[in-house]
Amino acid sequence: MNYKKTSQLPNIVVDSYLKILSEKELKILLLVIRQTIGFTDGKGGRKQKDWLSQKFIASRTGLSFKSVSLGIDQLIKKKLLIAYSQNGAILHSAEARKGSQRILYATTFFQQKTSENYSSKAITKSNTTKLTHTKLSTVPNPKTKVNRLSDWERYCQIIGRTAN
Repeated sequence: MNYKKTSQLPNIVVDSYLKILSEKELKILLLVIRQTIGFTDGKGGRKQKDWLSQKFIASRTGLSFKSVSLGIDQLIKKKLLIAYSQNGAILHSAEARKGSQRILYATTFFQQKTSENYSSKAITKSNTTKLTHTKLSTVPNPKTKVNRLSDWERYCQIIGRTAN
């Protein structure tokens, strides 16, 4: 199979976001992924961000301009997309993006992680607990039958009434 004319798709898009994103969000996200990591930056690496006009996004996705604006706003709020101005400032809101001449978009999948996400301390061995007979006996035995209350019995127990 020839992989030269393909785009890499992060697994998390299919594994996690496919079921929670709306159609317009998914179309826009896939287009941004295609337009960024789907192309090389001329230095052998992948593009981190790319200029995408609203008209370009609308024509490639088949969405209206309003749907494109709403989808971009929702993806930015979900922290899956970052919008940059020409000078590199992050545009967090729709008001900040309104009237901007060129807006560059990037996905957050390949952004550098900040140092706050990683601890600089070395990982040390943690204390372990020896499982004794007493501690093991508190774990329920799957072979023993648990006497469960029915919904009606639990309801009566909560309101302080006897179940009939």
